[in-house]
Amino acid sequence: MKKYRNLWITIGTILVLSFIGYIFLFMIPKHNANQAIESYMQEQGVPENQIVSRKIKKNWTIGGYTAFVKLKDDSKMDYEYNYDKKFKFPYKVYLIVYKDGSSEEDSEVKYPPLK
Repeated sequence: MKKYRNLWITIGTILVLSFIGYIFLFMIPKHNANQAIESYMQEQGVPENQIVSRKIKKNWTIGGYTAFVKLKDDSKMDYEYNYDKKFKFPYKVYLIVYKDGSSEEDSEVKYPPLK
């Protein structure tokens, strides 16, 4: 067993460093994105009880995270909140609203984007 001691120490170190890297590269940014999107939605006036579904995913094409939200009182619209720490928008969130696959004007939605 002494013969493989260095191997086990190396494998254990790699696993611990991989776990720490995963937390810092994925979990903490996702948590920050989730908080920013929640704050943005509160600023918009979206009540928590009106949210039907909310999925947040890593956006590999443009970076950051994207949250897909469906609301009870605006059921025909699909809200897409894009978060990236590089954005210069309020809360670093950019909102796009879709109806039947095409984006809608700000005046046509119940909860328009913040300025």
